Amino acid sequence: MNSKKIGAFIQGKRIDAKITQEELAKKMHVSSTTIDKWEKGKVLPDIKKLEKLAIVLGTSIVEMLSGDESNRDMDLLIKKLKFKNKIKYIISLIIVLVIIFICF
Repeated sequence: MNSKKIGAFIQGKRIDAKITQEELAKKMHVSSTTIDKWEKGKVLPDIKKLEKLAIVLGTSIVEMLSGDESNRDMDLLIKKLKFKNKIKYIISLIIVLVIIFICF
């Protein structure tokens, strides 16, 4: 993990979201100094803060820790596969119910 790259990513996402360090600090329940340290790569957010930070910044933990959005495609692929699996399950369930209905 490159803390400088992660910090730059956090800063970029914050700027894209049009929020100040102070506003992000309030949402994260930390000081603006902490946000500044995260963005400069001096310190990384602890594991408890990562999920909330990802939600606030509209990104994923994977993207944040990699320091780029190239993993967004992977996240979308995983979501699509999960959705396809749900569809297959529902179709299978419908087929089973139709067979049971026909038999009785």
